[in-house]
Amino acid sequence: MLSSHCLAFDQKTREGSAIVALFNKLKVEVDHGGPWNSGETLDILLNWFETLGIDTNEGLITDQTPSSPNRKDS
Repeated sequence: MLSSHCLAFDQKTREGSAIVALFNKLKVEVDHGGPWNSGETLDILLNWFETLGIDTNEGLITDQTPSSPNRKDS
């Protein structure tokens, strides 16, 4: 089956792959043929942010310098 998506990003990059994985997870776990449940959607999105190293309990991200994936803050 051919996809009708017209992606505006490269899904072969690490970032693009993460976006596709998030979308697919939402489609499988939340899309039940009707409107998406906002609670389920938010839980999946917050978990996705955590896997990217984003602490959703902190403030805005102002430093846009990528950190090392193995970085451990003291």
